[in-house]
Amino acid sequence: PTTARLGAAYLLPLKVLNGTWLFAADFVQVLKEQSHFNIGSEFSPFPLLRLRIGYQTGYEEKGLSAGFGLELNRFQFDYAYVPFSSDLGSSQRLSLTAQF
Repeated sequence: PTTARLGAAYLLPLKVLNGTWLFAADFVQVLKEQSHFNIGSEFSPFPLLRLRIGYQTGYEEKGLSAGFGLELNRFQFDYAYVPFSSDLGSSQRLSLTAQF
């Protein structure tokens, strides 16, 4: 389907532990469907760890989600918990990325 998406992000450096805080938002419009607004944040107190939280509007079954990421040398592990309000239950997403 034809989709229009507009988004922005801001990376805030933190002096505490040389960390960062990322804020992101986007607006999504799929042709002839309801529009959606997504917001999220990623807090990285130090380079190894990333804590994430997000919220999606315009969906009956979606809303708040959370997760974390770990990065060590060339490898990155990500985990996300996405609850659904229907009978399907919740989704737990895992990924492992390696850079060569």
